[in-house]
Amino acid sequence: AKALHALGRFDEAVESYRIFLVAKPDHAPTRLALGNALIAAGRQEEAEPVLSAALHDATDTQVRAELHQALGRLHRDARPGLALEHLERAQELDCARNALDSERADLLEKLHRFEDAKKAYRQVLEREPINSEAHRAYNELLYRLGDEEEFLASYDRAPRSQQLMLGKAQFLLSTGRYGEAERCYRDAIIRYSDSKEAS
Repeated sequence: AKALHALGRFDEAVESYRIFLVAKPDHAPTRLALGNALIAAGRQEEAEPVLSAALHDATDTQVRAELHQALGRLHRDARPGLALEHLERAQELDCARNALDSERADLLEKLHRFEDAKKAYRQVLEREPINSEAHRAYNELLYRLGDEEEFLASYDRAPRSQQLMLGKAQFLLSTGRYGEAERCYRDAIIRYSDSKEAS
């Protein structure tokens, strides 16, 4: 089942997980895996009762955290408020799940809780100052909110990696700040002379 899942043969993986569960119907990690395979197969309506039932029965803290995380991702688009509750519960159960902060920030945006979303993005960037995806998402939010004071400041506080310099330059270009964008690209060329993107 795991091999089929890894190969992207999700429907076949689902059937293999179900066969295993006939023998061990209460095996929580396999119920979790089945739920994830159903989600990957686009069968969300089938995944929800599988994951919810597994969560009801699971006693292992790590498995419960993973089930909450899976349910959070399952409800991300249709029910962002419920998805946020699940992700926050996953982090309560396992405080090491810092990677969920970016997903939480995205859900907070969907719920128009913009100050909370900004705070969540800042937490990610304090912990991972060269996380280019977090910089991009954070500054897109700031631009939409018209926060000119903070817009692009995260790039200036971060180490000057090639990816971040180019990311800032792209923002400057897309917002019509052409002179600043050119200087940023030139700085990237000087610092990273082999950068085809900057040139």
